[in-house]
Amino acid sequence: MRKYVCAPMIMAVLLVAGCANYAPVPGGGETINAAYFQSDDDFKSRVMQLQPGMGESQVMSILGRNRDEMTALSRDEIVRALYGANSMQTFSSARERDAAHRYLTSLYGYHLEYKNVKSGHGLESPIRLKTTKQGFKYNLDLVFQNGQLVERPVLSGGIVNESSSRTFFDYLNPGALMGRI
Repeated sequence: MRKYVCAPMIMAVLLVAGCANYAPVPGGGETINAAYFQSDDDFKSRVMQLQPGMGESQVMSILGRNRDEMTALSRDEIVRALYGANSMQTFSSARERDAAHRYLTSLYGYHLEYKNVKSGHGLESPIRLKTTKQGFKYNLDLVFQNGQLVERPVLSGGIVNESSSRTFFDYLNPGALMGRI
């Protein structure tokens, strides 16, 4: 008998929540390297201290990390960090190609991600679920040659302030259900 009483109460709560325009539901969050920096301003100020020609150990000391805690950059990622694209211009001679190849093979680099994003979920209407994400996400690429920072690090990313909305029927789509299996 009790389960029949609960269903109308749940529907009433959903209806009232829908009329309230947004009923919050506890969300989650995602953090990466949050224990190493006090805030996004702390992280950015450390990155601003990094200068071309600094030794790798000095760079790691400023960031409070070591090379084993970072992701190594691939050759394509190094080219992208230096030139903003995955490919370089074509060269007119074999000598230019060889020089460029020798230069690129002498480089190595690391990637560091710093992220703190909180998620919240709520009902926008009786059938629509709204998800919000707020916080920040930064990506830092460092390129070294012979143990020294080649140029200023590439810092990308920034503030995250996203909102999306889907109906419950979107989650019942057969294609979406098969994709989760």
